Amino acid sequence: MKGKLRYLSFIILALLVCTACLNDDLDENDFNIELAPAISTNLPDTLVFGKSFNIEVEYQPKTTCHMFAGFNYYDGNQQQQLAVITSYSSNEQDCQTEDLKIATFEFTPRRTDFYNFEIYSGESEEGKAVFLEKKVFVKLE
Repeated sequence: MKGKLRYLSFIILALLVCTACLNDDLDENDFNIELAPAISTNLPDTLVFGKSFNIEVEYQPKTTCHMFAGFNYYDGNQQQQLAVITSYSSNEQDCQTEDLKIATFEFTPRRTDFYNFEIYSGESEEGKAVFLEKKVFVKLE
């Protein structure tokens, strides 16, 4: 009986220690993501089937606190949608206006006809997504 009581006391103490160490202030690491509008891209008129191409997207981060976090990519067969994702902490306070940045997305054509690229470039006054659009043909080498 004494051993079971000691074991139960140890479990209770361990649970108290673990819960005391939890970080209740989750706002310290409150990271958010946001789409950054593309300004321009280096998409060519033609790509070569099976050959990778680095698509450079010049984009405008909202502030110096917004860091590149990757791309949101949708492969809809011929329709290709691409958007730059930035992350930031809502606790950052010394954020300044940021210069344009360039992010690179590697794309390999898997079709032999064409792709319709749509790269997110912001929102219209009505709040609808606006895209840089370009039809890119694919040739066999």
